[in-house]
Amino acid sequence: MGRGPHTLMAQVPCRLALAASALLVITSASARGVEPASPAVRVIRIKAVADEAFREKKDWSKEIREHVAWSDEKLRELAGIGLELVAVEPWSTHRSSAMTLLLSELRAAVAKDGAEAVIGFTGHPPPMTMAFLPGGAPVRYPVPFTAGIAFPFGDRAVVRRTEWEELTRHTLIHEIAHLFGGLHVEDESLLETATDRMSFRLDPFNRRVIDLTRNRDFDRGVREIPRNELAALVDLYRQAPLGDRSDPDT
Repeated sequence: MGRGPHTLMAQVPCRLALAASALLVITSASARGVEPASPAVRVIRIKAVADEAFREKKDWSKEIREHVAWSDEKLRELAGIGLELVAVEPWSTHRSSAMTLLLSELRAAVAKDGAEAVIGFTGHPPPMTMAFLPGGAPVRYPVPFTAGIAFPFGDRAVVRRTEWEELTRHTLIHEIAHLFGGLHVEDESLLETATDRMSFRLDPFNRRVIDLTRNRDFDRGVREIPRNELAALVDLYRQAPLGDRSDPDT
């Protein structure tokens, strides 16, 4: 988060990530060893909302449907997770481009209405800066910005529209993976720590996490999880090939 133009991760402290991830449905026996075979696809019901800036573009609803349809196909292939879009609605916000505050608004003011998760699409562009190259014309480019944000094991995420369609879709998939407990890793992955890459591969560690959390209940509260399941989660996360110390997950 906030470390490069391809940043795709919410800035969530490690302790918060572990505490929030109590929504995990996990068995410690499968937390180690050979990767399990991917089971049947888990389809989650998604409600999408678009803020004022996103709706300034013509056919914004069609754009969202295309992003979700593409991401549904890719997530089924990568992680055995499908996306069913059950609603596309306008979203009135008051926080401009501050992603963390947009997420707070999404959590506080947007009802799920039968969906399992809500994705807020924002059209506020990332901040820009200007570079003056010797002998050349000034060049404008985006400064380090946050492309998406989600709390691990939450039920809300915000995705920023960028000028690169592929990046917007990568962000959506990346944040959905966080909702299932995925963590940043050093490996080449959809969730890799390096922020200047856009891999559509799921690394072995996060595949194990998602295989264990695929059937999580998005309405289940943190205090409803038995202690033994939380302990198993902590044990699994201790095996994570995390990135450097500047990464929020670490």
